[in-house]
Formats: sequence, structure tokens, C-alpha cells
Amino acid sequence: MYKIKKCPIIISTMVVSILAGILNGDNVVASNTLSSSQRLWGKDRYETAANISEAGWGFSKYAIIASGEGYADALCAAPLAKISEAPILLTNSNELNKNTLDELKRLEVKHVYIVGGEASVSKEVEEKIKYLTGADVERLQGKDRYETSIKIAEKLGKPNKLIIASGEGYADALSAAPVAAIKAIPIVLTKSKELPTSAKKYINNLEIDNTYIIGGEASVSNNIKDLVPNGERIYGKDRFGTNVEVIKAFSSDFEFKNAYVALASGENGNEFADALAGSALAGKKSAPVVLTGKYLNNETKELSQELFFPTTQVIGLGGKNNVSDELINDIGISIVKNFSDKDKDYTGDVNGNALIKAEDVRLKDMKIKGNLYIQEKDSEITNVTVNGNVYIDAGREGTCNLKNVTAKNIVVLSGHDNKDSIQLENVKANKLNVLTKSMLKIAIQKGTEISNTLISGNVSLERRDGSFGKVRILDTSKNKEVELGGNFSDTVIVEGRAELKSPYAAYSGKIEIRTKKDEQVLLDGKFEEVEVYSQTDIKTTKDTKATVKAIDSKARSGAKINLPYGSDVKVEGIRRDNITENN
Repeated sequence: MYKIKKCPIIISTMVVSILAGILNGDNVVASNTLSSSQRLWGKDRYETAANISEAGWGFSKYAIIASGEGYADALCAAPLAKISEAPILLTNSNELNKNTLDELKRLEVKHVYIVGGEASVSKEVEEKIKYLTGADVERLQGKDRYETSIKIAEKLGKPNKLIIASGEGYADALSAAPVAAIKAIPIVLTKSKELPTSAKKYINNLEIDNTYIIGGEASVSNNIKDLVPNGERIYGKDRFGTNVEVIKAFSSDFEFKNAYVALASGENGNEFADALAGSALAGKKSAPVVLTGKYLNNETKELSQELFFPTTQVIGLGGKNNVSDELINDIGISIVKNFSDKDKDYTGDVNGNALIKAEDVRLKDMKIKGNLYIQEKDSEITNVTVNGNVYIDAGREGTCNLKNVTAKNIVVLSGHDNKDSIQLENVKANKLNVLTKSMLKIAIQKGTEISNTLISGNVSLERRDGSFGKVRILDTSKNKEVELGGNFSDTVIVEGRAELKSPYAAYSGKIEIRTKKDEQVLLDGKFEEVEVYSQTDIKTTKDTKATVKAIDSKARSGAKINLPYGSDVKVEGIRRDNITENN
């Protein structure tokens, strides 16, 4: 049985917090992480990796084996683990670790990938795996860590995105590993000032739309950035800052039900191991790996307050000597005020984060100096200023009405799928972030001003008045169904797979399609103007009415469109042989 331990409550901290709450008149609740934080660990890195595997996999046909004595070869293994539905296990270089062997047997593994050459994982270990488990073994290796990263990348097919990270340190690649796994993007290792020949050849044989450079110029120079297609650098002031920036940049790809915390600094340079094994589980759970030192820094704390939920399960990777209980507790969300009485009105300011955990709660005339988390149905928020974000998770049968509300951002996670789930009247926010899995409706009314609407899930946007601002349908691994209703005139930018519908002939704005190559976009309904900027694959229905224009050379040469015979769609600029008509 894997070891997964509840973190103990720190009594002295609790007493101080409760006394402070009594003096301030608040109903104080302990940080949710005090009850939901856990730890995956073992007596050493090998047992820890086996326990991480047991926590995530009941069985698996595949497993990935890497050396526990060096990080280089296995840094890029997380995407391969995701597409193979495999854990990452560690072994000694010259001896098959017993914990690893036991886990291979428990999983009933049939296929094993060994990453790295025989200096990393010996031929003797390879033969023992074959003999003792009956699994077939494939070794992925190059003459060095850079070529090995290419051998792993080649297992991922023909991607159109790449991640480039330093092969001279482990932190940046590990920060990128979970999102690389989620999006099936290869991680290619490089020297700091020179792109290896193997990487150049690999990249030249692909059609890459985006290359993410992880880390600052000291890790990957600008000369390398200039060599790769459409390079975009993601970095912070140090490894922990870079970790924060990576999680922020790909926040729409994470679900944040879980967050894994691992040590990434120390005296011996071997702290990579727990995060390496954890990256496979994080990819499977669509969760980030948060890298930390012995003490939590301010940037990481601010990240957790911005993106985590009270229900986010914060899980430490490795023992207490690596990641302390106190650090795990501190990284979670602390709730100062819990609105927990059903069908009740609340007033009065809140000096921190607030949580609605009961049905039919009504908040009126208050200021909240933190985030507001709404985790029950049928709430009403009126005349409220929130210094942080409002998170709406009303459930599939729930609604939430906001009136005269100002907040930094509004994040919608769930709501009723058959009626006006979320209504916003005279609401001011920088971002409306839609992270839903099932369809819901967000209706905005007079006075509502949203600067940017970011869509990563299914949603119906209805504009009765006000503005959604610039609407972006983000490039995530999932298809999005988006309906545009009401008097909708805001520009919509389509960056990823989507079904875009305008069922009530009401859309009068502009659609910009900027997806990656061959990414499919369905247009269903009436659209005045559709501009195409990429080699996308557009499909229309018999009810589609639109003018579709290819704007740049990529779209003119490579965009494709499929039209029902006799449809009312005008196509301009797309090559004739890329236009298909069918019955």
C-alpha cells in the first residue's frame, strides 16, 4: 500500500487564527489544506516513485524506467508517459531496485521504456526486467542527453508545438513537464548557447507553429530563441519564478483539483527525483507541479492564492525533510469567512478570502479583501467589491447572480445547463475566465464591462447589454462548444478546436480564426465576417451564413473549408482545391 499521509494541524497557529477571528467578528475556518493536504513519499526516491505510481495507476500496460542517480535522460519523459498511460519509475543504475520491480509486477506491465543509455540504466537491469516481469523492453537513448530527448520526442508523432529547455539543469524542464504531458508537446533539451545538431535536424523536419522557451537567457540564449519557429520565452527571476510563470501561462490547461509540491533546491543536486516521478501523475491529473525550496517564497504563495481553490488537494512529493507539512499547509487557500447557513442574508466586510458553502446565500453591501469562492447553488451577490477573484462553482443545477459587483477576475467553473446559469448586471472585471466542462449560459446586462473573456470550456454567451470585451477561445486539448447570443458584437478570436454557434441570427461582430494547422473549427449559424489567419480546417452546416476571408499567406495556401452543397457561405482567398462541397 502506498504511503499517503494527512498533514497534521498546527495547533498554535489555529488558536491564534481563531482568537483573531473572534476579535474581528468573523466566522474563521482553518485553511482547507489542513484537512485535504496529503503526501506521497517513501524511505528513498525509489520507494517514493513506486508510491506515486501506486497512487495513480491500478494497472498499466506500459511503464517508463529512468535512472534515479541522474536527472538528464528522463527530463523529457512526461509526455511519453501521458500518451502511454504510464508511470515513471526509478532504479539504480547497476541494480534493479526492489520497489521498482515490485511495482512493475503489481501493475502487470507488458511494455517498458528505458530512457537513457547503459551508463544510466545498465544492460543487466534491462535483462532482469525482461526475465522477472516478462515485459518487452525498448531503450530510448542517444549519444548524450540532447539526442536522448529527441529519441523520446520522436515517439510523440509529428507535433506542431515544441518546448525547449536547458539540459544543463533540471528545474525548467520539470516545470514544463506536466503541461507538456497534458498537451502532448515534446520537450527538447538544449545547451545554453548552442542548439544541438540533433535538435536542429528534428525541428527542421517539422512544421512548428509555436516554440515555448522555458527559462531566462542564462538557461537558453536569445540566439537559440531566434533559431526556432515562433519562439516565446516563459521565465522568471529564478527557477521558482519560472515555475510560477509556466503555471500561469498554461493555467487554462490545468484543472487545479490537485497540485503537487516538490523540492527543487539543495546541496547535493539530486532533488529532481520526486518531481520527475510526480510529473507523470501530474500530467494524468491535469495538475501542476509546484517547485519549492525549503521555504515557500512569495511568488509561489501568490500563485496559489490566485489559481488554487479551497478544494484543491495539495500533495507533497517526498518526505518531510524535502517538503515540510508547514509548507504544504501554507501553500493552500485559507478561508477567513465561511457563509455556511442556508437561505440567509449576509452583510459586513471580510478581511481575507470568503467561501459560500450553502444554498441560497445572499451577500449584500460588503467589501472582501481577498477572493470569493462560491461553491453552492443559487447565490446572489449584490453591491460587493472583491479585491481578488470571484470563483463560481454552482454545480450543474445551480445559478449565480452578480449585481453591482467589482472584482479583479471572474472564474466560472460550473452552473445550470438548462437556464441562465450566471447573470452579470453592472459587473466590472478585467477577465471572465470560463473553465466549464458542461454547457451553461452566462448572460450580461446593462453596465457590465469585461475587458477580456477567455474560454476553455463549453458556454453560451448572451449579451443583453454591456460588453464581454475581447473574447478568446483558447487552444486547449479539449474541443469547446461556444454559442453567441443576444446583441453580440464583440470580436471573437478562435485559437483552438471549437464549435462556434450563432443560433439566433444575432451575431454582428468579427470572428478571427487563428488555430494551429488542421485544427477544426465548426461554424453553425449566421456570422457577418470570418477572417482566417492560419491553415485551419473549417466546416460549416446548412444553416451557416457567412463571408469567410483568408487574410494572410498561410490561410490563402493552407486553410481548408467544407461546405454543404448550395450553402449561403461566401469564400474569399482560400485556394479553390481546398474548398470542398458535399450533400
